[in-house]
Amino acid sequence: MKLQAAILSLVLCALNSTAQVFEGKVVDAKSGEPLENVEVILGCHAESRFTDKEGKFSVTGTEDSENTLSFNLEGYMFQEFRHSTPQSGMKVALRKKIPSAASKRWNTYMTADSCISYHSVVIPNNPEWSVEFTEKDLKGDL
Repeated sequence: MKLQAAILSLVLCALNSTAQVFEGKVVDAKSGEPLENVEVILGCHAESRFTDKEGKFSVTGTEDSENTLSFNLEGYMFQEFRHSTPQSGMKVALRKKIPSAASKRWNTYMTADSCISYHSVVIPNNPEWSVEFTEKDLKGDL
């Protein structure tokens, strides 16, 4: 029984020595404020954790080699660090997504009264390019 306990202890120590721990903090790139609920994903393990209220995270893998560390939060640009080695004190700054003018127009067309907005393309900076479509049911064979 003592021999089995000793072997188990050695195995656990060996596993702990090959574990990799990434620790740090995720903040908003512009304000420097901590970001809560950022998904932190460690490599191909699909091992993920979420940052706490202070933006802190800790993710542990089982490999002793370089790995990929990814950060994802709705409304922010996805961030990825490849060939990373275990470390603590990481500081990750995520930038907010800034939608293009075309994306904003598309979202307006899709959320407003669909028939009115979808058929009326308004270009604010060049009104002469604005277009309005009409829709009619077709009858007969084509």
